[in-house]
Amino acid sequence: MPDTVDALILDLLEWIGPAPRPYPEVMEAWRTSCPRLPVWEEANERGYLEQRFEPGRGTNVAVSARGREHLRTARKLPLQFRVDDLAGEPTRALITRHLAGMHANSPPESVHAFDIDQLRAPDVTFWSVWVGEELAGCGALKRLDARRGELKSMRVTDAFLGRGVGRALLEHLIAEARTRRMESLWLETGSAAAFTPALRLYESAGFVRCGPFDGYTDDPFSVFMTRAI
Repeated sequence: MPDTVDALILDLLEWIGPAPRPYPEVMEAWRTSCPRLPVWEEANERGYLEQRFEPGRGTNVAVSARGREHLRTARKLPLQFRVDDLAGEPTRALITRHLAGMHANSPPESVHAFDIDQLRAPDVTFWSVWVGEELAGCGALKRLDARRGELKSMRVTDAFLGRGVGRALLEHLIAEARTRRMESLWLETGSAAAFTPALRLYESAGFVRCGPFDGYTDDPFSVFMTRAI
């Protein structure tokens, strides 16, 4: 339980981000997503949060200096990003687990995650993320056209959840898209509660919700997002 709470505290600090957020928004999001875990209470107890009252705006929540320092030190890992041909068993097993997780939380017709063959397509580049010889995560970038790319197969291994791998991977994919002269990124993810951490990560990185794109259709089990880069 303590490891879970510590990981969620880091997620909370990242989600709040550099600018204060309204207190009701923070409380609704975190009480809804983890009502049985003392994430909010522990973050306050450790001095990682500040509440600021602004006349006419109400109470906002911000990450304190202590919280920012904790985030910097806790998230630092010696990550290596490798273009991966998915020939190795660790990455193949991670994709298998990723697909199983998608099917466990969405009906089959609403699962758009790529399998291994799709990730090997000419218009897709797949990266694995390593700490030493231990697989920490993976992600892919699909070129939609000359100016747009789509994020696919973002996954962090269980051993590295809550340690900043997802954010580092997202930043890596954004940087790669820029080097390829893409101007915007797009993604589809699920709407079930299991996808809440991913949605928070994308929102904190500047992604906003949008309508279906590139062959997708409206689906209550899908959330579509985009951002200019």
